[in-house]
Amino acid sequence: MKNDDRIVTVIVPVYNRKDMLPRCVKSLLRQTHRALQIILADDGSTDGSARLCGEYEKSDPRVAFLRLSHSGVSAARNAGLDIAKGEFITFVDSDDFISPLFCETMLGALDSTGADLAICGIVKRDEAAGKTSMKEHTLKNSVFTLKEFGKKFEGLCGLPAGGILYRAELIKGLRYDEKIHYGEDQLFAVQAMLRMDKAVSLSKGLYCYVQHKDSAVHQQYTPRKDTVLDACEQISVLLKEYPAAQSVFNAIYAFSCLEIIRCGYFFPEVSDAAYELAVKKYRQTLPDLIRYILRRGTNQIAETAGALAFAVCPILYPMYYIVRYGRKS
Repeated sequence: MKNDDRIVTVIVPVYNRKDMLPRCVKSLLRQTHRALQIILADDGSTDGSARLCGEYEKSDPRVAFLRLSHSGVSAARNAGLDIAKGEFITFVDSDDFISPLFCETMLGALDSTGADLAICGIVKRDEAAGKTSMKEHTLKNSVFTLKEFGKKFEGLCGLPAGGILYRAELIKGLRYDEKIHYGEDQLFAVQAMLRMDKAVSLSKGLYCYVQHKDSAVHQQYTPRKDTVLDACEQISVLLKEYPAAQSVFNAIYAFSCLEIIRCGYFFPEVSDAAYELAVKKYRQTLPDLIRYILRRGTNQIAETAGALAFAVCPILYPMYYIVRYGRKS
């Protein structure tokens, strides 16, 4: 590997991840591309994560530790962006980890194509059910322009905040919406992509996205979950000039609405306003959801059943959810 002194800034928001943080940081320190600025932005942890961050900062000069008051993951990422000094920037959640070749491979893709951002495949590691299973979500190796964005969007949907390496100039001045606590990562990614001239996608699964019992997607309902509707609405509006992309995203919007609707049946904390908005937006996006599912084929039968259950009779959807997953939260 040739010596490359271009700095890649890696921003890691941390909140009460003492047990998982060492695996994440170890994957960063083992990068074959050595020129790194690793920003550990601790969002007011109470479990000892902050102490670990301080130890990493003392042991490696590439690590910077930010101690913040608890304001949410978006605020933590923004604090990292405020001090980022790299020519390239990526985000890694503290319960996730990356391949040792992540930075080197993604930089090589940007160099060879002149793209503004690089996107890699994702390996999903499910630790929530007491056992570990791995599933790789690969992308096609391709280079695409902003004009071709709509055609490529279906393969990009569902990516977490990580798995993307940005040229710092592309996201200069761009920040995460701190009022949004769910879906903020996709909103940021779409905003960035709409600034690009072209992007490169890689089939290799270089980012490992870990789901576990404390992941945001597995947590009990809190009013913060309602903010996903705001994120989805903003993204849908942003994609108005790209009808193909908007149609694909609206399918995801519909599933997000169903999640709020389901919570509305089981948790009294869900406000009438949030529930009614979710029902309204679900009915608006249902045609796109059906088209999306039909394109995906017979392996989406379970999702089709759940989506259509609410359209036929509202009480059927939470019943379907309990039968399929055996739980409310």
